[in-house]
Amino acid sequence: MEKVNEADGSDHVELLQQMSVSWVGTIAENGSISLEAVAGFSRARWAECGQMIESIDNLDVCAKDEIGSAEVIRDTANSVDVAIDSPSGGWLVLADTIYPGWRAFVNGEEITIFPVEGVFRGVHLQGGKYEVKFIYQPLSFYAGSALSIFSWLSVLVLWRRRPA
Repeated sequence: MEKVNEADGSDHVELLQQMSVSWVGTIAENGSISLEAVAGFSRARWAECGQMIESIDNLDVCAKDEIGSAEVIRDTANSVDVAIDSPSGGWLVLADTIYPGWRAFVNGEEITIFPVEGVFRGVHLQGGKYEVKFIYQPLSFYAGSALSIFSWLSVLVLWRRRPA
């Protein structure tokens, strides 16, 4: 954080963007908090890298010139749609925490989500135009729903069988 605090102007903003920081908060002496948006922050980032690399934990081996683009076109609590346009392959990295239950689809076909920098979600794509859909479908939700339905049905059956 020292490096971020010491940087100024565009260097400061660039470092915050690389860390996927979208808001910066400051606390005044009177205790009030103010929030300031980081200019140019995008939740989705495209890293040109035509081939699968050994470790996604270091995107520095990928090209620095981001020729392609990634644009979030729909963002809800349990889904994110991103439009990709790139002449060569690369990585789509979302500045969201990787968590079990997230699934990714391209043209209706499921693709693998990789951890990026240990905390973010990333998918590898070949060159072209795509719409990538991330959907949150945790198994725990469906297991809990099934258990709740079973429990309510059991209660109804036992209630109807009770002696009059």
